[in-house]
Amino acid sequence: MARPDQPSLQTINILHVDDDLDYLQFTKAFLERDPKVKVKSTASTLEALRQLEASRFDCLLTDYKMPEKDGLAFAREIRSFNDVPIILLYDQGSEEVAEKVFQVGIDTCIRKEPNPAHQPVLAQNIQNIVERHRALRARVLREKQRLGKYSEKLEALHRHATTLAVSRDYTSVVETTLDAVEAVVGFHYISFMQRKGDCIQSIANRGAALLGKVFKLSGQGITARSAREKRTILVNDLRGDPDYVQGSLKSLSELAVPVVVADEVEVVINVENADLDAFTEEDRIILETLASHVASALQRLREQERQSAYVRSLEALHRHANRLAAAGSVSEVGESSFSIIEEVLGFNIGSFELVSGGYLEAVYTKGIDIENVRALPLDGPSVMVRAVNTGETQLVPDTRLDPDYVSVTVEGTRPRSELAVPVKVGGEVVVVINIESTEVAKFTEMDRILVEIMAQHVASVLEKMRRLEEVQEMERTKAREAVESVAKIGSMVRHDLRGPLAAIGNAAYLLKGNPEDTKVLEIIDRSVSRAAEILEDLRERTWTGSLTPAPTDLVVLIRETVEGLGAPERVNVALKLHDGVVNGRVDGAKIRRVLENLVLNAFDAMPDGGELSVEEQVNDGCLVLRVSDTGVGIPSESLGKLFTPFFTTKKSGTGLGLVYCRQVVEAHGGTISVESEAGRGTCFTVKLPLC
Repeated sequence: MARPDQPSLQTINILHVDDDLDYLQFTKAFLERDPKVKVKSTASTLEALRQLEASRFDCLLTDYKMPEKDGLAFAREIRSFNDVPIILLYDQGSEEVAEKVFQVGIDTCIRKEPNPAHQPVLAQNIQNIVERHRALRARVLREKQRLGKYSEKLEALHRHATTLAVSRDYTSVVETTLDAVEAVVGFHYISFMQRKGDCIQSIANRGAALLGKVFKLSGQGITARSAREKRTILVNDLRGDPDYVQGSLKSLSELAVPVVVADEVEVVINVENADLDAFTEEDRIILETLASHVASALQRLREQERQSAYVRSLEALHRHANRLAAAGSVSEVGESSFSIIEEVLGFNIGSFELVSGGYLEAVYTKGIDIENVRALPLDGPSVMVRAVNTGETQLVPDTRLDPDYVSVTVEGTRPRSELAVPVKVGGEVVVVINIESTEVAKFTEMDRILVEIMAQHVASVLEKMRRLEEVQEMERTKAREAVESVAKIGSMVRHDLRGPLAAIGNAAYLLKGNPEDTKVLEIIDRSVSRAAEILEDLRERTWTGSLTPAPTDLVVLIRETVEGLGAPERVNVALKLHDGVVNGRVDGAKIRRVLENLVLNAFDAMPDGGELSVEEQVNDGCLVLRVSDTGVGIPSESLGKLFTPFFTTKKSGTGLGLVYCRQVVEAHGGTISVESEAGRGTCFTVKLPLC
């Protein structure tokens, strides 16, 4: 049977305030999976205040951003009449609130996360805070029951505890503590002793001028013994105590109470009196209770400073991110990264490792001679290789205990802790930021988070560099293709014009001997016409990109174009067109030329005859035109190249006709596609928007 004062076995009543109804519902459902937890939910801070006045709750969860008032103002109002533990939930991007929450008496703040894994963390925080407050209340209750005559002192103690709960800095904690001791315990001398390394020193006192008095923890002194043994020391006759060190005040009684934060003595509250037997057991209990309040206040200030340091480091990382953007190479990115890491986090040993050809290769090192850093195979041991293969950050508190650690030497000393953070581009690890320290357990969880944020900046820069390289390669490819295109066009023109020009040259030679020969003149005329046809054909198969759109009856344009071409013998033409008008705004001359190209290609594909089908439909505001033939078809390996400049399957083709068709159709906002089967025919489909 559990004791009735065990908080973990009691029902926990929670009041949850959030304007996000889905989050309210999900949080309630999750927390109430524990039968000891009961959650009352509301989206209104006004309703929450009424609930707090009407009922007692063990914990309050409140969102930071709410329409009626923000979580800080809401908590400040609650603290004026209620000491319920408060947890503030804030969204991503609101880290600046972390520095302020403790100033208004909020116990802790937790960032909302989009995944359900956040809820167990929230539940554990609730459990811890509720148990701590319940334990404190239970202890106070026991003290009040045992010390009836001390009730007024206890009330005074808790008034000071309320002040401690909202203390903004270390100085206010010290002054509030001295005020509390003065109010609840009789004394001649009070000292607030702070631990500094292996010593304990008075940083504030009342009743004697001993400010700055220092005691070695390993030496004499009641306070030194209290800090060393982590326990309260009550001596009501100092004359027989070998540890007592007499100062200007000749004390006969002393009470030293340690303040323990994170299992370490941070402060000793020391009270002395000139009388024998000046302190009772009740005094000890009261001061130990006060010490627990002081510990909570110091823990809160420490957490506040940690949060503030995180925010400052985060802001510094973002401020310095422009340095990375200015880097022109991967090694310069590494140099800038470690410059920022050293400035913001203070670490100056590590390497910037590039994944290349199955190895990790250092492109920049800090505090390590790069000549001594060897390439690491991705199938071998190494903490950095593990970061690549798992895609996850590796934090090693003690490298001596990690079998994968590959040691290096830094100024004659081997590193004892390591932090390896992968940098991903497109889901692939391309770089590892590796930091090492000669101290054990040097890297904290905050360091991990901050370097991971740095890795995101690095990934962004590397991705931009990769894209820039791709764009530059595309430009180089386009330039090469343009040069090749000009060369091919020149070759074609030279080849096609060579015949007509040769004929003209020969005719001119003959005319010198017989100027009256009309047959020679006819040769010149035909050759000139042929040259003009070649140039006109080339012009019509290349396009500069300008359109002259105008309202056009597309049915009429299709019919006139197909009928005007005339079909070869043994080729049947089937027109499947609307009876009415289909209006579109197009460049009629260029669309006519597209249709001519497709129809003539179809005729060429049916040298032994066949059937040409030209079908037109209107679907979803688009004209759909299909030109089909029953010809020889196109080999599957050639289909993907049809719209490539100068690619042709015809002996005398230029490879520009279909390129022209595609350019014109896409310039109208349309598409052109092809389906073909060797030996059975081909179908080109053109879609043009009518508007």
